[in-house]
Amino acid sequence: MAPQERGWVNLFVDRFVGWWSGLPGESCSYTVEKLRIPVGHVHLAANLYHPTIPKPYGTILVRTSCGIGPLMALGHARMFASRGYQVLLAACRGTDPSDGQEVSMGVHEASDGLATVSWMREQSWYTGSFGTSGPHDFGRFIWGTGAMESHAVAWTDLMTSSKRGIIPGPAYIKKQPEILRPVYDSVPLSEGLDKHFQHDTPNFLRLFNTHPDPSDPVYKDLSQHTALQRAKIPILQFTGWKDIGLPSVTEQYKALSERGVSTFMTMGNWSHLGAQRGTTIAEGFKFIEKYLANRGEGFRTSPVRAFFTGSEEWRDLPAWPPSPTSTDELYFGPGGILSRDLPSESTQDSTFRFDPKEPIANIGLPRPFDDMIPANYEDTSLAERSDVVVFTSTPLDSDLEVCGEPTVELHHSSDYPHVDLLIRLSEVDNNGRSNRISDVYKRLDPARESGPLTFKLSACAHKFRRGKRIRVIIAGGAHPAYIRNLGTGENPGLGTSMQAVLHTIHHSANAASSLKLPILSA
Repeated sequence: MAPQERGWVNLFVDRFVGWWSGLPGESCSYTVEKLRIPVGHVHLAANLYHPTIPKPYGTILVRTSCGIGPLMALGHARMFASRGYQVLLAACRGTDPSDGQEVSMGVHEASDGLATVSWMREQSWYTGSFGTSGPHDFGRFIWGTGAMESHAVAWTDLMTSSKRGIIPGPAYIKKQPEILRPVYDSVPLSEGLDKHFQHDTPNFLRLFNTHPDPSDPVYKDLSQHTALQRAKIPILQFTGWKDIGLPSVTEQYKALSERGVSTFMTMGNWSHLGAQRGTTIAEGFKFIEKYLANRGEGFRTSPVRAFFTGSEEWRDLPAWPPSPTSTDELYFGPGGILSRDLPSESTQDSTFRFDPKEPIANIGLPRPFDDMIPANYEDTSLAERSDVVVFTSTPLDSDLEVCGEPTVELHHSSDYPHVDLLIRLSEVDNNGRSNRISDVYKRLDPARESGPLTFKLSACAHKFRRGKRIRVIIAGGAHPAYIRNLGTGENPGLGTSMQAVLHTIHHSANAASSLKLPILSA
């Protein structure tokens, strides 16, 4: 199909979004050409955005499972094409409008990506250099906590919705949690999947549902750790404190920086979707200008740029996590006390009971479609539940600046071995409202030895202001963000019975459970 010129409506939208994102003014217009990329026996759909200048500054390759329509193209292609860059926006195998067998999360990404690059390099329009982006391990994303991340189900539902006569747009995404709730609540889960997908559940989801170990061979093709070990090019990563991909991005940054790769990371107060627009578009453009085109005013010199909540300011940091000036340790105590005082030798334990028949909801937990779906990170209602334990400090007498990855050392036991734990760091304001700062979710090893367990919470940069209180919430689940633990040890996707479990948090001088905060300043 012949290239199509940009229309007046897109011209207006592009210029408005470019201004809103803080980009420099447009330098040209662009055309759009629909292409089919041959990859083995299938063809992948792609749109080539070609700037109307004699020689583009470089080529940007974007492979996506989220479609190549106007919304995806706006932030990932049109902003760059109208500033002199050629963009190839390609739909992954099995996703509309590409060919291929049933949709399959991440399975063909490495081979299809290499084939796309080989094909691209043979085209007359190729500029001789390109930049690209993407995640590195879908298997760990799904089962890395030991519990199944329900977004695997939501993503598959969206990717296959057109087969069921559904338009997978924003209106459907907003209703999706309610639509999929019967699936998540099904016991066994596999029956709920079959019913929802009309007995045509994609094979990859059948496998993922019943294989809870991310090191299982079924996930081999989903891991791109080799890229982390071999990459030598400059890399820029974006994430946010409310991004479900935050742990994965910080892991990538650590692996790359330890190898001496020129790597940069920007961490904002964003959700997963929020980390893909606005400020990130402008910063991404500066990065491409310097490292792909060797032009422009240059990119920042600091490896890490982080937004500090509480003080609401951006700061440049030399590394992530930065070296703390000190560590503040707060101990769990009877009556829900969180203080710097070591508990006495014999204090009463704290207990809560998790019942999988009435699982704890994922209150305040970041989700993939936050922003498109209204998000609320207040967790006051979670702290008020009878099936959690809560430890809260007295009001702070001075500001406390936390930056890095808090840790919790927990002396824990349970009357049955098959349990999950959600550990949440929150801030309580002067009105008693509690808001999430950082957390970790983990399915415990049923063969674990006795003794303290150490949990590393998600990255954060937050200033606890004087008068605020620090809170730790401990719960036995966060359903359906993480599919509930049945408590029986049965296969998570096939199990049919459920067992309530009594959790005990020990806090005494000989079993001192505590929160350790990395402090930049106090």
